[in-house]
Amino acid sequence: MQSPKIDNRTAADLAAETAELVTRFTGWRPPAEGGDPGRALVGVFAHYAEHVVDRLNRLPEKNFLAFLNLIGAEPITPQPARVPLTFTLADGAPVDGVVPAGTQVAAPARQGDENEVTFETAQELLVTRARIVAALVYDPWRDTVADCLDAVQGATDEPFPVFGGGRPADHELYVACEPLLADAAGRSVRLDLRSRSRWQWETWPIRWSAWVGGAWQPLTTTGQYDQAGQRWQVTVASLPALEPTEVNGTTATWLRARLEQPMAPDRQGLTPADAGPTPAERPSPVTFPLSPFPSGAQEWLLDGGLVFGQAGSVAEVMIRLDTTGTIAPASPFGVDWHYLADGEVWKLLGQSTATSPGTAPFVDSTNGFTRNGIVSFRVPADWSWQDQASRRGRSAVCRSPTKTCSTGPARSRAGARASGWTRTRSRACRARRPENGWNNCASRRCAN
Repeated sequence: MQSPKIDNRTAADLAAETAELVTRFTGWRPPAEGGDPGRALVGVFAHYAEHVVDRLNRLPEKNFLAFLNLIGAEPITPQPARVPLTFTLADGAPVDGVVPAGTQVAAPARQGDENEVTFETAQELLVTRARIVAALVYDPWRDTVADCLDAVQGATDEPFPVFGGGRPADHELYVACEPLLADAAGRSVRLDLRSRSRWQWETWPIRWSAWVGGAWQPLTTTGQYDQAGQRWQVTVASLPALEPTEVNGTTATWLRARLEQPMAPDRQGLTPADAGPTPAERPSPVTFPLSPFPSGAQEWLLDGGLVFGQAGSVAEVMIRLDTTGTIAPASPFGVDWHYLADGEVWKLLGQSTATSPGTAPFVDSTNGFTRNGIVSFRVPADWSWQDQASRRGRSAVCRSPTKTCSTGPARSRAGARASGWTRTRSRACRARRPENGWNNCASRRCAN
């Protein structure tokens, strides 16, 4: 920031003020026309007085430099200015070009300056005929993508995040069958898609459309899964007259299926974000070993972090116990898992008992935290985000309506503390996409 001026007077201001003072205190009067020795002396005085005013206005800067010198700071040695330069080949150039080091390039003169600003290239540069035609940034955690071509080509002088997407990534399946689809206007068409996983076809929001009238128009479809043939059957009751369009270099009459939800990334070996009894205590950062059901508590909250944030993915919570416990004979012991749906109601995610791991897609191989294993389930699409312990996440609540177990084969009494499931080491969680799912992808994402 530039220091304010102590005296703002110019040479003209000083000459006018001096002439007024001389006229007031002496008998000199400036003539109306022609030269005059008195006027010449006033002009000379104003010229030298302007230099004094200029040095006076530099006094704050001089004092600031003296202060910096007092505290041991020194001005940076003057450096030549550096600017990025872009060289472009002429259209139709048959070979690549070379710009030698030391090539001089002149910038236009600044306003009020007659001389151009000349720069020299610091190193040799190869100007290639190749052109950047696409620049995409993909964020796998959020399944978003951004087109940064303008920024990379220099059309916009703005930075862009290297690992941050802007819009949801497209997950699409294109189907063409010439000439069958081209000649099927007004008819019922059925597509058989082989897949061993039934769940995602019945629950994922998949929208079918066709290229009609220069745009993708939605289709009304019905679907059912053929368990015997392990295939998903999609039926279009009355197919409109399709128009040819180009997709990835191939022109045909296309049908398109689009997945209208983000896909889960592949990550494993992470620690849960929060865990703790509820509602008596607030969730807290996870430390091991932890006791999910301390004395008097029948509920346990687990915030899986990002792994619970991808609807449709398979979350796997890997459990390792300090010691294994045994269940009292004829005990109805079990663990119920719930999630908050649409911000209003707690829905059952799955339940397991000491003798049953639950029903797919919820599988608890720990049989209610009584042995080592994995609790796996699909993340529902209506799972709501909620605030817990001043952070926002998706939490599952485990409830044990009947805590009836014992710590060893010799003890068999109701209400005894089961060390096998009250001191649980939840080592990691993971989420994975279903095998042979969308785009025939069988990847796994592990997190909390």
